[in-house]
Amino acid sequence: MIILLIETYNERYRHEIIELILNIQNKEAKINLSLNEQPDLLDITQSYCDNGGQFWVALSDDKVVGTIGLMMKDKHYAILKKFFVVEEYRSKK
Repeated sequence: MIILLIETYNERYRHEIIELILNIQNKEAKINLSLNEQPDLLDITQSYCDNGGQFWVALSDDKVVGTIGLMMKDKHYAILKKFFVVEEYRSKK
């Protein structure tokens, strides 16, 4: 049984979040996106949290194993973004 903790974004996870997302995008999916092409990752707090959205991380043994962000576009709608899960944790119960 896998035990995960879900936490709201904390700057201490910034490097792990970026590494996880870039690894899945570029090594697994072969999309080849750079960090500079994803300005929301350069300032997660401003892009997601400061305007009413949120960014969450899934943690296992204090290691980031998943992410998801809720980006507010205006007061009536939002977009779910950056939904990534480390391969070993996909489809687990």
